[in-house]
Amino acid sequence: MKELVEVIAKALVDNPSEVVVTEKKEGKNIVIELHVAQSDMGKVIGKTYSKKRKGGNGQTQTPPAQTPLENGTVTICHSRTKDLKTVTKRADILVVAIGKPNFITKDMVKENSVKATVLFLLPVMGLFALYSKDIIRIFYEGGNFDENSTNITGLVLRFYSLGMLGYALNEVINKSFYAMQKSKITMNVALVTIIINTVCSFAFYKIWGISGLAVSTSIATNIAAIILMFLIKKYVKEIEVKNILHTLLKALASTIVSLMVSYFVYSALGVYITGKLTNLFVMCGVGLVCVGVYVVLLFLLKVKEIYELKKIFVKEK
Repeated sequence: MKELVEVIAKALVDNPSEVVVTEKKEGKNIVIELHVAQSDMGKVIGKTYSKKRKGGNGQTQTPPAQTPLENGTVTICHSRTKDLKTVTKRADILVVAIGKPNFITKDMVKENSVKATVLFLLPVMGLFALYSKDIIRIFYEGGNFDENSTNITGLVLRFYSLGMLGYALNEVINKSFYAMQKSKITMNVALVTIIINTVCSFAFYKIWGISGLAVSTSIATNIAAIILMFLIKKYVKEIEVKNILHTLLKALASTIVSLMVSYFVYSALGVYITGKLTNLFVMCGVGLVCVGVYVVLLFLLKVKEIYELKKIFVKEK
């Protein structure tokens, strides 16, 4: 139990290296104490609680207990819970103590968060890259922040946005290594990232100036994500890298087409832009068009994850 608490806690917090779990006996009871960084207290203790239990009769009961997840819900099931597969696939953390080997099969577990990260961030990354100058112009241009400042800052934002996906994947995979107590791997990859970033910064700064620093950071971050992806495969055999790459290619194609459509719409509506406010409304509309086209294309390309998301949405609704 001590090891289980430690693994779950490290997966929840931002500072897994500071997680300390101790176990001691108090009479007939075993007390497990969990210590985390002060900034992670809210993530472990939580601010509001809700715990649901599935009883033997299939009814939902609410016992006076707390969950270790912030604003989270704990659902306790047994082997004959109705539609057990649906319940387990919706779980972010799945703890099995049924005493029967291989009772929980691969199709009963939620797909890893890598694909979800890719699907969500690709269109966001594309929008920031394509409309970086417009975004800066809307929120910052004015006074001493002139058109030249907008162009420079917009270009920096564009290059930094190209590393958004890599940064998010690093966060997801690093926490997996921390949970497996493989922090040395993340440290070594971080050192490689620093070296790549430093070398590229010296090279690209001479070419693009301050924008070269943004390019270097994005390149180093994306390379680190690729390295971590192949390293995690060694320890988590269930991760199918080819399947992830297949999903990535479909999502990338959908992103490119949706951005082209959004740019056409933005160009057509450009005549109606008379100031920052109208530009903001047009940008919001263009963003919605981009996301709408992107989702439709994912359905047409039969990306499995988008269908799973639809099932969850319809079920909860």
